[in-house]
Amino acid sequence: MAIFILLTTIFFLPIMKDPFWLSKNLLFTLLGLMFIGYGYITEKKRTFNNLWLGLIFIYISLHFGWFFIKPLMLADINSKITWNLWNFLPTLNCIIGLVLIKTLVESETKRKYLDIANFLCWSGFILSIYAIIQFLGIDQIFNSNLNWVMEATPRVLGKSFEPYRMVLFFGNKMQTAVYLACLSPLCLMFKDFRYKLFYIVICLAVLLTKSYLGIICVTTGFLSYLVFTKRFRLALSGAGVCIVMFFILLRLHPSFFNLYGKLGLYKQVFLDGCKTFFTGSGIGVFPFLNYDIGNYWLKDLGFELLQAFREGGIILVILISGYFINLGWRLFKSEKNMLLIGYTVSLITWLIAGLGGYTVHLAPFGLIGILYISSLETQIQED
Repeated sequence: MAIFILLTTIFFLPIMKDPFWLSKNLLFTLLGLMFIGYGYITEKKRTFNNLWLGLIFIYISLHFGWFFIKPLMLADINSKITWNLWNFLPTLNCIIGLVLIKTLVESETKRKYLDIANFLCWSGFILSIYAIIQFLGIDQIFNSNLNWVMEATPRVLGKSFEPYRMVLFFGNKMQTAVYLACLSPLCLMFKDFRYKLFYIVICLAVLLTKSYLGIICVTTGFLSYLVFTKRFRLALSGAGVCIVMFFILLRLHPSFFNLYGKLGLYKQVFLDGCKTFFTGSGIGVFPFLNYDIGNYWLKDLGFELLQAFREGGIILVILISGYFINLGWRLFKSEKNMLLIGYTVSLITWLIAGLGGYTVHLAPFGLIGILYISSLETQIQED
C-alpha cells in the first residue's frame, strides 16, 4: 500500500499534455486493479458488507448502462459511436474505489493502518520540505524554465520567493496546500515530538502557498481535533479567532467570499442539474458540458457534491450523504482512541476540502479518502 500511495502521489509524465493529473489517474486505475487482484490471493480477516456502499455500486453500474451502453444498443447499424476516455474512466475509478474499500477492510488490521498513518505523516513532512524549497526558488526540477509546469511558469520568472512555485508533483499550489492539509491531522495523533514538528512544517508549507482552501482545511482539522479530544475551551477560543479572521479577510479580500466568480457558476450548475433532477446527465460527462470561468474551461467543478448532483442526480447525492451519515453515527457509538480520532479528523478535513477542491476526481486525493474510510470501517468492525 505504501508503494501505491507513493507512486500515485509523485508520478508525472512531462511528455503528456496533462503531465500531472491524467498520468496519476491512469496509474490509479492500473494499480487499483492490481491491488484488488492481490486481495483475492491474501487471507481475509473479516467480511465487510455495507448497505449504502452496495447501493452506490449498483446505482453507478446501472447509471453507466443507461447513459453509455444504451446508445450503443439502440444505434443504427451504419452509424458510428465514439467514446472518449473521460466518458468511462470516472465510472471505472468509482467502481475501483468502492471495491478497494471492501478489499482493504477485509484484509487489513488496526496495526496496518497505524503504519499507513506513520507513512503518510513522513510523506507530508518530506513533501512540505520540498514545497518550501520550491518557494525559495532553489528547486531544479520544477523550475521556471520548464514550459510544461502548468500555471507556475508565467508567474515565477524573475522572482525569488513565490507561492506559485509550490507545485510539488501536483502542478498547482492550491492542490499542494489541500493535499498537505488532508494529511496534517494524522500527525496530531502521535505523542512523539517529531510528529509535532512534522505538523508545524506542514502548516508552514500550507501558509506559504497562500491557498485559502488549504488554510481553511488545516484550521478545520485542528479545531476538529480539539473537539474530539475534549479540549472545548481551546476549540472555542480557536473558533473565536477564526471568526475575527473571517471579518478581516472579508474586508481585505471580498472577492474570496464570492469564490472568485464561482458562486455564479455553482448556481448555473445547480439549475442545469435540476433539469435532470433524479438521474443527472451521466457520470463523467461534466467536461463535455462546456462550463467555464471567463476563458478557462472546467474539466471538473471543484465542488464534489454539486458535481455529483449534476452527473448522478439527487439519487446519487442521497446515497453518498446516507453513507457518511451512517458512518458518522457508527463512529459516534464506537469506543474512542487516538487512531480512530486521527483518521476521523482527517476524513472530516478531506470532506471539507471537497467543497472547494477535487478530492474525488484527482487520484492522490481519492486514494487517501479511500484509506481514511477503510481505516474507520476496519476500526469499527474490530471494536
